[in-house]
Amino acid sequence: RGGGLVCNIGSGREASPAVLGQLLAEHLGRPEVAPAPARAGSRFAVDPTRARIHLGWAPWTPLAEGVQEACRWVSSQPVAGS
Repeated sequence: RGGGLVCNIGSGREASPAVLGQLLAEHLGRPEVAPAPARAGSRFAVDPTRARIHLGWAPWTPLAEGVQEACRWVSSQPVAGS
């Protein structure tokens, strides 16, 4: 339905790389990774406004739940070469 328009799919809420890394570590059963110092001005958020306007899309999954589901899916996939 987008007719070639590029749309971001995300919550519109900021999440630092450290928060994302911690969530991944928790769900993958890995030790916590010490994040590198934040770079000045480095902030990450995806604006879903175009997706809402042109596709009628809105985010519905909280970040922690989405990371958990993504990790579950990746873990269920066969390992390449086995």
